[in-house]
Amino acid sequence: MIDTKLFTKTGWVTRRDTCHVYGRALGPRVRGYTTFASQCGRWAASTGIQMKFGSLGIALVSVAAISSALAQEQRGSITGAVFDPQGAVVPSASVSVIDNGTGAVFAGKTSGEGTFTVPGLPFGTYSVTVAAPGFRKWETKSVQVITAQEASVKVVLEVGATTDTVTVEAAAAIVNTTSGELTTHIDRSQVFDLPSTTRNPLDFATQMAGVTSTGSATNGNSVMNGLRGSSNNLTQDGIDIRDSFIKTSGFANNSGYNVNLESLGEFSITGQNVGADSGVGVVQVRMVTARGTNQLHGTAFYFGRNDFFNANSWKNNRTGQVRPRLHQHRLGGSIGGPVYIPKVYNGKNRTFFFFEYTAFREKFKNTDARTVYTDAARKGIFQYLDANKNLQSVNLLTASSRALGLNPFTQSLLGAMPLPVPGGSYTVDTSAGDNLNTQGVRFAVPGTDPDNQYDMRIDHKLVESSRWGTHWLDGEWHWERSTTTPGSDPQFPKGVSPTCFGFVCNSTDTDIAKGGLFSMGLNSTLSASMFNELRLGFNRPAITFLPPVAFPRPFKVNFSSNISAPEGNFDPQGRLSPYYTIQDNFTKLKGAHSLKFGAQIIWESVHRFNDFSNLSGIAGGVIPQVTFGASSFNDNGLSTCPASVFPNFPGGSTGSALCTRAQNLYADVTGLVNNISQTFNGIPGQGFVPGLTDALWIKERLTTSTARIPGACGRTSP
Repeated sequence: MIDTKLFTKTGWVTRRDTCHVYGRALGPRVRGYTTFASQCGRWAASTGIQMKFGSLGIALVSVAAISSALAQEQRGSITGAVFDPQGAVVPSASVSVIDNGTGAVFAGKTSGEGTFTVPGLPFGTYSVTVAAPGFRKWETKSVQVITAQEASVKVVLEVGATTDTVTVEAAAAIVNTTSGELTTHIDRSQVFDLPSTTRNPLDFATQMAGVTSTGSATNGNSVMNGLRGSSNNLTQDGIDIRDSFIKTSGFANNSGYNVNLESLGEFSITGQNVGADSGVGVVQVRMVTARGTNQLHGTAFYFGRNDFFNANSWKNNRTGQVRPRLHQHRLGGSIGGPVYIPKVYNGKNRTFFFFEYTAFREKFKNTDARTVYTDAARKGIFQYLDANKNLQSVNLLTASSRALGLNPFTQSLLGAMPLPVPGGSYTVDTSAGDNLNTQGVRFAVPGTDPDNQYDMRIDHKLVESSRWGTHWLDGEWHWERSTTTPGSDPQFPKGVSPTCFGFVCNSTDTDIAKGGLFSMGLNSTLSASMFNELRLGFNRPAITFLPPVAFPRPFKVNFSSNISAPEGNFDPQGRLSPYYTIQDNFTKLKGAHSLKFGAQIIWESVHRFNDFSNLSGIAGGVIPQVTFGASSFNDNGLSTCPASVFPNFPGGSTGSALCTRAQNLYADVTGLVNNISQTFNGIPGQGFVPGLTDALWIKERLTTSTARIPGACGRTSP
């Protein structure tokens, strides 16, 4: 008999509410920053009908504007066929399936064609018993059930008394004979045995066939079978774990909640021929939380990494930098079993729990490199090798026809940058800069990123009745909080900057990620031929990036490309990306036929302030940007570096490059303005300007007074 399963899957129908302008502040004030929230929601609904017949496949398409895709299943099943010694099928044989971990019993019966299906089974190992009049009882105790997969067994009964039992010690390997899906499955024991420095099971996905990855799953960009990463469906206990705002890498959740190995019961990836019963997504990554059993069990673990065992980088060795610090500690434990309260409640065969805690502590150092001016250059002295390779020095302040002096404001920023001389809390990098006017410095920035994660699961048998069926309730809760300081390194930290102030050393931010995921399912075996799974849940990742102080001025200055920027370029940012879903799957067995119906509703939205889309704050130009340099309105008075003031100046491209460096140096030390720009947009909280009618007019030097001219937009003037 050929078992064929056909289905249709036309994709999702969504309604998107495009949000552009909002009129009120929705968020609280965070560390003195007024936070505004924008909200764009997406509703998605899907229903589907899937019918499986013994010898005939039929596909039904749902009506109206709803696609024919089932909700994602969180239970597996056992199917099989029963034969007598001559190979004839055995109808009406009773089938009993027992969960080896919890003792839960599921019953079934073979059809007139000798086949059976027992749906609604949580992952784990099961004992299967088949009995029929005139035959010995057949039994095996090692059938493994995988979430959303069918485990198949072939039963051959021997003639004899039903009181006799034939036990099959090793059942045949699981082969999916009812679907073309290609799935890689990793169980709990394999998860623990596989080496991992991140303890994130999603990193295993990068090792799968068909996966192309430029890094780890969480930090790199990964695709599977050439498909977009946003096309993947990553779920934990049936709930999407991705951040709705960022869906880039195929296996990165980018949310405040991360999956860890110790909490997993099983992990699987389906990369091809995904069935309609998988719901949305062309690649399915399923992770299921471990569950308790009748046996109390627990684990404790510790993983450590230390820079003592690491080699230093070639660059650090060359410049005299010590090995970056890395003190990483990951520890925790888990416990699971039946709920037992002495003299009050014994949950054996009825109520089970699993709890896991992971702590992560790390002290690290990032090695940063910057390019700074020499002491002479900060005074306007430009040095170069002339055409005869002799060293020449030119005082640009007197060489320029503008006769401008050193600007006190730019001198304060340049003075906050360390001088490239040995002996400080940094090293001089002679491979950076021209070693005449600019040189490189390298230094280490220490940081910490503590993280705490909690995972819990409860399974409880609500009802077991011959009339009302058997109903199991499972609930999963995951919560995590991590804090990384600094999230981004300051330009020149304390101890490196001689006069630390403002965003020179305080541009660092603290990244705080909080995530909560909840899932609850009601799994109902209504009869031997009907099963229903109802599931609802949410994922609420909340992430903030907050500098310790607000930007100190109403404008930001941009120095030339000769040196690194003295000040950081970071805005306070944050987002909340909640995801809610409710889904239902119903299975009906009719003889040799299997019918599945499903529906899923999803609501997801994004609430954010100072969106980091390069259209807001310091980085995007909502704060006015003052860029140093010369323009047709504001000449630097150095022309093309004439020989009258630049002795024996080289010609060609070498001379042109040297002249550009000299002009840049002059603009940096005198505060000569090339242009002033500002970005205006229509989202409150992100530089919103009603009417967009005002512009800033600034004269030739930064210290010159300014005037606002109504009626002009986007203009600059000398």
